[in-house]
Amino acid sequence: MSIFDAEAFQSRHIGPSRSDAQQMLHTTSASSLEVLIDEAIPARIRLKKALSLPKGVPEQEFHATLRSTAAKNQLFKS
Repeated sequence: MSIFDAEAFQSRHIGPSRSDAQQMLHTTSASSLEVLIDEAIPARIRLKKALSLPKGVPEQEFHATLRSTAAKNQLFKS
């Protein structure tokens, strides 16, 4: 599998389907994903404010940038 395989990337990063989420909630007896997160992640390790992240880019643009950066790698031997 290549990191540039769009189908594999999408299936890993799209998140659970609605039925998967419902099954998780049923299995854990949580009433919502928010409740499940509240029960699973201790408040003391959660961020108090939103992350300051740059604007997202389309997947194709990201992959093109990554390919360009990777092409600059050099192999050195000692």
